[in-house]
Amino acid sequence: MKVALINNSPNNIATGRYIFSLYRSLNKLNKKNTVFDHFLFDNERKALCKLNGEEKVIVKLRKIPFLENEKFIWSEFLFDCRAARFIPSFYDIYHISSQDLSVLTYYKRFSSKKTVITVHDLFYATHPDNIFRKIISMPLYKGITGADAIITVSNYTKNQLVKNWNISHENIFTTYLGVDRDTFRKTNEYDCLYDKYGLKRNCRYILHIGSDVGRKNVGTLIRSFYKLKNEFNDVDDVVLIKINKLSNRNIVLINKLDLNNDIRVLDHVSEYELPLFYNFADVFVFPSIAEGFGFPPLEAMSCGTPVVASNSTAIPEVVGDGGIMVDPYDVDGFASAIYELLNNKNLRTKMIKRALRQSKKFTWDRCADETFKVYEHLKAA
Repeated sequence: MKVALINNSPNNIATGRYIFSLYRSLNKLNKKNTVFDHFLFDNERKALCKLNGEEKVIVKLRKIPFLENEKFIWSEFLFDCRAARFIPSFYDIYHISSQDLSVLTYYKRFSSKKTVITVHDLFYATHPDNIFRKIISMPLYKGITGADAIITVSNYTKNQLVKNWNISHENIFTTYLGVDRDTFRKTNEYDCLYDKYGLKRNCRYILHIGSDVGRKNVGTLIRSFYKLKNEFNDVDDVVLIKINKLSNRNIVLINKLDLNNDIRVLDHVSEYELPLFYNFADVFVFPSIAEGFGFPPLEAMSCGTPVVASNSTAIPEVVGDGGIMVDPYDVDGFASAIYELLNNKNLRTKMIKRALRQSKKFTWDRCADETFKVYEHLKAA
């Protein structure tokens, strides 16, 4: 059996991390008479690459003037469609790594073979940031229905497909993602962060990692932090660290609540520093309204950091009893949960143990094994 994994995201993006990790773990299965090839659409270099141990550039394409640039919203989509023509047609199964590439099911070389699509979320349709994303969601996701099998990364997303796209649940397989335990593990080696980022050693730190689009619900986090600082005792030493840029609306909110001295915003940290920040933090908070899976709380739990997360969409499937779950709009609930984890030693100890235990359920080896079973199902069909 020959399987082509088709990907358009680098390793530092969630969907890219998924396919890079899956590819490595599939090869560890050592299945006889089975070949896995990983193809990457490198939009920045306009190149189609084959990543089998080392990179091999299959083809480089010329840019289309005015269309393939960062200001044109369809630029990456257009390049992906052009580059896909150069993927060989001799594979038995084509595994498309993301719902955003579902249009590839219309290509003759793919439609004449077995195709599987991994659907991470459907947020352009269900939680669009603007009306334009809502409009493009239908043509963008239409190709999902053309796949022979669909892998979802949570039961929440599976149920969304059954409900809103009228796809039979028999063709959808939930396969949870994994966490790299060599990277995201307990460590005390985070001393370098204090001097590099000017952080005080006598403070306690709340951590949030993620973008600031609407569904990430950062405003609720800021309001909860304000309540914590103004209505609870013994929290003068507590600082909120936000990794990733803030939206203008939340910059205004921080100024309005006079929290500038209590919140540190770090636009970017390195991949090496990310697990150090998880370990450095006293509490990790994830108030998102909608997630197809949720890497950050899983990574935090794998580092043994107490987690407070919203009880919305797929997040409870990931966090389980490894964190404290709160309604995403409950400002008081978040403030109280954070306070308890900061000040109740028995609760902290219990939640750290639960977090580590819960995180062990999510491995890339398990993800690869369950994915291979989907391939076998397709091959036999």
